[in-house]
Amino acid sequence: MFIESLSKGLAVLEAFQPDAPTATLSEIARRSGLSMGSAQRIAYTLVELGYLEKDPATKTYRVGPRVLRLARSYMQSVDLQRASQLAMQELAQGTGETVNVSVRSGGDIVYVLRIPGPHSMVLPNLWVGSSLPLHFTSMGRAMLAHSDPFEFEAFLAEIEFPFATSARVFDEETFRADLERVRARGYAVNDLDLRPDLRSLGAPIFNHDGHAVAAMGVAVNAHRYSAALLEDRLASPLVAAAARVSRNLGFEPADPERGLAARVRT
Repeated sequence: MFIESLSKGLAVLEAFQPDAPTATLSEIARRSGLSMGSAQRIAYTLVELGYLEKDPATKTYRVGPRVLRLARSYMQSVDLQRASQLAMQELAQGTGETVNVSVRSGGDIVYVLRIPGPHSMVLPNLWVGSSLPLHFTSMGRAMLAHSDPFEFEAFLAEIEFPFATSARVFDEETFRADLERVRARGYAVNDLDLRPDLRSLGAPIFNHDGHAVAAMGVAVNAHRYSAALLEDRLASPLVAAAARVSRNLGFEPADPERGLAARVRT
C-alpha cells in the first residue's frame, strides 16, 4: 500500500525549511536523500503543479503558492474545531442527542467532529472521517443549499434524477424545492432518508467570507422523535449553535435580527 513516489515527493517539499527557504537541485537531493535524477524529476513535476517555483536566473527552487492550499485546509480544520467545540458540547448536553460537524468533499460530506449526547443515536458504521453522499444527508443539504450558484448547478448536473432515498423519491423539481425550503428556514431535515430508524437536522456554518464551509447536525432515533417533534424541539437550538460557530469563524449575517435563517443565496 505504501506509495514510494508520493513519499519522495513529500521528502522534496520537506527539504525546504524556514531557515533554508531556497535550494539548488543538488541541495534538494542531499536534504531529501534522493539521487540527483529522482530529485530533478520530482522537482520538475512539483514546479509544473505549482508546489515549487524555480528561479531561472539562479536555478534555485522555493516553495510555491499552491502549498498554501494544503496549509490553509489544515488551519481551517483546526479553526473549525476550536470554533465548534463549546457550542457542540452545550447542544449535546442540552438536547441529550448526538451532535456532528461535517465538511464537504466533492459530492460527499465528511464527518470531522462528533459529540454523543446521553440519548445519543450512534451509528456503528459512522465515525470521524466517514463520508456519506451530500444529497442524502441533512448536513449535506444544508451546505448544498447555501453553496455558490455555479457549484450548486454543477452538482445538480451530476445527479441522476430521479433518485430514491430509503423514504422518498426526488426528481429535480422536488429536490430544488426541498433546497429552497432549506435556504428559507435555515436548516435541512433528513426524515428517514438515510435509514429508516434515523432522523436528523442540519444547519450551515459560514466562514468570514460568507461561504458555507461546514454544517452542524443533530441525529436522533426515529422511534423517539417524529419529524414534527424533531423540528419543534431541536431546530431552534441547532440553528443557534451553528450561528454561534459561524460568528466564531468571523461571519456577520446581513440581517442580524433574523440571523442565518434569513440568508438566501441567489
